[in-house]
Amino acid sequence: MGLRQLYFLIDGLLDRLIYLSYGLATILAFIGVKLVLHALHENTLPFINNGEHVLVVEIGTGLSLSVIIGILAVTIIASLVSPAGKAQTAVNNARRHANAYLDLTYTSDEGERERIYTALCEEEQQIGTMDKKYRDKVKDIEDIRAEVARAHEAHAKYIRS
Repeated sequence: MGLRQLYFLIDGLLDRLIYLSYGLATILAFIGVKLVLHALHENTLPFINNGEHVLVVEIGTGLSLSVIIGILAVTIIASLVSPAGKAQTAVNNARRHANAYLDLTYTSDEGERERIYTALCEEEQQIGTMDKKYRDKVKDIEDIRAEVARAHEAHAKYIRS
């Protein structure tokens, strides 16, 4: 797979995984707690417990790995099944198709032009069936709507010419 395709794959995944930031924040908090507990266990500071080790729970590597993988799994599954995640994906796909349609300077193939415009229209229909509160929650929604409108205008001009 080329780097360009890999970039778009990762970009699409990050758009789809809307709860990833919460999962990563939880993982960082868990690691912070683990580091504090380890520092207390290995205490060398004379002003904490007179430099003696503090009896605390030690979190092992296996448990840490299990917690991290579990948090990532829950985050990914929650993002994939949530209506907000589906709305985010559909809106971003519409934006991507609108961008692709507006950037058709690289080809004069009518089939490619119609394929991209049809995909844009299908995404808009899918977005129309979703709950309004999820559609409007997408970041930069007004910019995306304007871009989709520009794609429709460009298609109308293309059809007239």
